[in-house]
Amino acid sequence: MTWGTSSWGTTPWGVRGFAALPSPAAFTAATQDSECDAVFLVEMLPRTGATATVAYKPLTWGTYAWGTLPYSLPADPSIRIDWSDRDWTSRPDDTRANIHFEGRAEAPQFDRSIPIVPGSGRAAVSIGELIGVNADGAYDTYPDAYAVDATPVRVLALPKRSSLYSEAAVVFSGQGLDWWADSSLHVRMRDSGYLLDVPLCALYGGTGGIDGGTELAGKVIRQTYGLCRNITGDLINSSLLIYRGHDRLAQAVDAVYISGVPLTWDGATYSSYAALAAASVPSGQYTKWLGSDGSGWRLGSSPGGTVTADVRGDAVGGYVSDTAGVIRRLLERGVSTASLALSSFASMASYLPGTIGYHVSSQRNISAAATEVAIAAAAWWGDAGDGLFSVGRLAAPVGGGLAFGPEQIVDEVEPMALPDDIAPCIWRVDAGYRRNWTPLQGTDIAPVPSVPTEQRRQELAAQSRRSAVALIERQVRNQLAKPLVIESLFDAEADATALCNNLLTLYQQGRRYYRVPVGMSGYLPRLGDTISVTWPRWGLAGGKSLRVVGQRAQGRKVDLLCFG
Repeated sequence: MTWGTSSWGTTPWGVRGFAALPSPAAFTAATQDSECDAVFLVEMLPRTGATATVAYKPLTWGTYAWGTLPYSLPADPSIRIDWSDRDWTSRPDDTRANIHFEGRAEAPQFDRSIPIVPGSGRAAVSIGELIGVNADGAYDTYPDAYAVDATPVRVLALPKRSSLYSEAAVVFSGQGLDWWADSSLHVRMRDSGYLLDVPLCALYGGTGGIDGGTELAGKVIRQTYGLCRNITGDLINSSLLIYRGHDRLAQAVDAVYISGVPLTWDGATYSSYAALAAASVPSGQYTKWLGSDGSGWRLGSSPGGTVTADVRGDAVGGYVSDTAGVIRRLLERGVSTASLALSSFASMASYLPGTIGYHVSSQRNISAAATEVAIAAAAWWGDAGDGLFSVGRLAAPVGGGLAFGPEQIVDEVEPMALPDDIAPCIWRVDAGYRRNWTPLQGTDIAPVPSVPTEQRRQELAAQSRRSAVALIERQVRNQLAKPLVIESLFDAEADATALCNNLLTLYQQGRRYYRVPVGMSGYLPRLGDTISVTWPRWGLAGGKSLRVVGQRAQGRKVDLLCFG
């Protein structure tokens, strides 16, 4: 794979194939500045702004999802910037042979973190700044001449000056945001997640047929993932009573209701809008539409009430209904599968297997949609630092992992306050489940005997059902123990209850939050990893297992933020 006119190493950008992080011993030996022989390398590829010939017409609204192109476009020409924090040149037989990294870079700085409180925004975030010496004015014109936003930025570490380029470990992989020059060249950078801050849904054009009537022009085409109950479709053809519940192939339409009363399916399923429009549907019944051009249903007669449906959503590439599968399907609306750390999705599928449902009826960014799904399972998604998108869930620390003791810790360990939402502990967790995507009220619900039971009427009116677990004894010891409420997307009560129990265990009494200042060994653990910390004070004298929830890197010194 090439960027601009030169190859970027031998491994495609975003594929986890770079050298593994050096062994703990190698990085531990590079702990202190006074004795450190490590070298940081910086690689950037700003765009030149040159005009590239486009061989195809521009993307049109209403045909393809925003952020997905039906054809490839030529990349902007790029220049290469290779820096280091002290001059370093690769060898003739190295992966990138005879490349000089000019010693202009100051020690790189970046923060990355995952949330320790459910519902606390973007799941995994890495932000940072690179500063290069510009005392000679060599880079004065670069911010005006070239663009760094949305271009690749990597920071690599060599544990020793004698190391090969092929032995370099990637400690940050992301994208540029912007840059400016004074006596230094300042480059703001961020993880690749912000590239998904683009709209998820395509819009109706209002030209008729599958594109909707004029009343739908400019409105979003709904999307449905997993098992969604009681969704409202878009009436794209009022004369033929055709409703659309998903923008492309869905798995199934399980049921259609009028004011909560189920209709009879006519037994037919059509694979295209054209075939659906040409069909004949018996009065009082419905037929299904599951096609590559969209999915929904058609009624055989005017409804006379609110029309809703139970739909099993997106099936492009196979139907998915678990948390990891839905997040992956959303992310793949904006990036290729090669940009995903697939092992993390497989792992989450094993520990969060429950069926969920997620329905999109108003515009949001791909990143926001993925975050909503993750928050509903107290999980996270994002670029954890290596340029690939991962998913994970904060869990109680277990034994094992890297050990950090007085030899690796370079300053006093600092206990920090837990966030208010989970301090001093959680005594009760309440989770919603089986989301009702269109709550009905009053006369919206058909009268008895059409909807015969009070239980069913309450289900149609409520947004979700509730599950809760509690340990009253925690309030005896901690009178300010908090309740926690989470709106899950799980369909089954058992899965919602399992989520409640997991959170009750995670936020039990005695949890602590620490800042652990270490040397370059702080680059070794990944976000969410368990480590063991030993320190003479703060309950750490005998060693304690903690989860890494943040890294604050300043060159050869890294603060690990740990919870457990």
